[in-house]
Amino acid sequence: VFFELNTWIIIIAVAAVVIIAILIWIFFGKRIAKYFTARKLQRNHSKFVESYNHFLNQLQSAFSRETAEDALKTWKKYMEQLDARPYTKLTTRETVRLIREPALTEHLSRIDKAIYGHDTAVVDSLENLKTFADEHFRRKLKEVQHG
Repeated sequence: VFFELNTWIIIIAVAAVVIIAILIWIFFGKRIAKYFTARKLQRNHSKFVESYNHFLNQLQSAFSRETAEDALKTWKKYMEQLDARPYTKLTTRETVRLIREPALTEHLSRIDKAIYGHDTAVVDSLENLKTFADEHFRRKLKEVQHG
């Protein structure tokens, strides 16, 4: 049996699918974009928390300058991604000038003392940086979902 392909029906079907997709995007595009952006933010935050907690656990068992520095780098990379500001390229002084929070200034300077000096009490400061990142994440998520 010979089968003949009806190109007009295929063209009409493809046009209908394209028109329906365009209408869905017009009416629900912002919601869809917000959903995927929020989902990406949550996924990235979960990855950050997991890796950051790993560094904190290592530091609680035994202090290491390299681990403290890696934790700080992880925090800076996450904040850079969250804020779209160049945290990884900034020094502590420049970061403090950019953010302008007194508590953050104190914690970053303690971490610098641990990395470059002889202070080993860094876990509390790193936990406070994590709390700061959590608060920033919640604000960003609210902004994406409602604004």
